[in-house]
Amino acid sequence: MVIEKQKDVIYTGHVAFEIFALPMWSLCAQLCTRLKICKSINFITLNETCQINVAEPNCSTSCLTNSVGDSFVAASALPKELAGICKGHACNITEICVPKSKSEGYLCHPLIGYRIVPPNVHIPQSSYDVIIGQSVTLVCLVTSHLPITDITWKKNINNSVSTIDSGGSAHLYSVPTHVHIPQPSYEVTYGKSVTLVCIVTSRLPLTDVTWKKNVGGSVSMIDPDDSASLYSGGNVESPSLIILNVTANDTGTYICSATNLVDTRNSDTISLVINCVPNVYVHHLLYNATFGSTVTLDCSVSTTTPATITEVYWQKWDGCQIKNISSTTTSAAAKYSGSTMCEDTAITNPKEALKLSLNIGTTDKEDKVDSTA
Repeated sequence: MVIEKQKDVIYTGHVAFEIFALPMWSLCAQLCTRLKICKSINFITLNETCQINVAEPNCSTSCLTNSVGDSFVAASALPKELAGICKGHACNITEICVPKSKSEGYLCHPLIGYRIVPPNVHIPQSSYDVIIGQSVTLVCLVTSHLPITDITWKKNINNSVSTIDSGGSAHLYSVPTHVHIPQPSYEVTYGKSVTLVCIVTSRLPLTDVTWKKNVGGSVSMIDPDDSASLYSGGNVESPSLIILNVTANDTGTYICSATNLVDTRNSDTISLVINCVPNVYVHHLLYNATFGSTVTLDCSVSTTTPATITEVYWQKWDGCQIKNISSTTTSAAAKYSGSTMCEDTAITNPKEALKLSLNIGTTDKEDKVDSTA
């Protein structure tokens, strides 16, 4: 029976317990097949120690730690036949399958006598200041590779220690973050910057602040560190997201998320609408007309946002300067008509004018005009 092991590496941080004075790594591998908790093993050659891991790395070698002379084997690489009579055993994760005989089968024996790695108990906040009459949560974070069977609290007053009975069961208390959005929507002019305000409060230290963008149901993560030319902020130190020099691509809905030591909370959605500059298109750059005749100068104006066009107006070059054509005066109204009138209002930054020229029979500079939207 061939078992492939990885030499000179071990998998750290996931050891449930250790067994000393085991002379061969193959015995450690066989032991793993008889433990439901075992997902991989490390064999430490120097002191002949078998380490039972509760996890198997999800990478080939990058998750493993160099350890000269030692070896690592994933449980998924072990032949099931290695377990012998214990193959397919029904023992739980706190038991070891002990083979007896073919007629008697096996015995599920409690994991007693092994060096069990104890749970990790972490207190993120060492002191609390509370007003009389208020409630307080003393946060205790517990992690363990094995099932937790009991959690107890003790109280010390002047070296007099007493045990607190919380009802006979273990409880996990969550101290959530609070994520507040004071403004649910923003409307910004193309090219300007905008700050999407996100106010985060937490009694525990924040570990992360993230932003997501939703456009038509397609959600993407925003990483200000990787896109410093587009964004600023959006982190633990400054939760609000600054979008620099907005374009039409920034239109969408945004969500601010904050994480502390025990949970993650999301904000309500923020909608962002960008008012883009209009597109101005002239169909012909040059017109030839007979003196005294009527001519139509075609000009198309459009916008990519729901906002309407503020104004369409024309300008005329008189040889020295540009003058606006006004249709409000009696003389101008008799000569001009069409898109010289002010219409809807919404966009504030018109696009730079696209120029066109008109030549009328005998050249007359006063009839050269420009269009702007």
